[in-house]
Amino acid sequence: MNICPECESEIELGGYDLDLNETIHCPECSLELKVVSLDPVKLVAAGDVD
Repeated sequence: MNICPECESEIELGGYDLDLNETIHCPECSLELKVVSLDPVKLVAAGDVD
């Protein structure tokens, strides 16, 4: 389970086939998040990634 860094809502990613550096949006606040790790899955705000 991942937590949105903006609104702190839980983001369920089970069943999704994610790729490294893929961007998704928080379903609650629409913040753009980037996948920075796959095992375990780690998300960060896309603007925080250089």
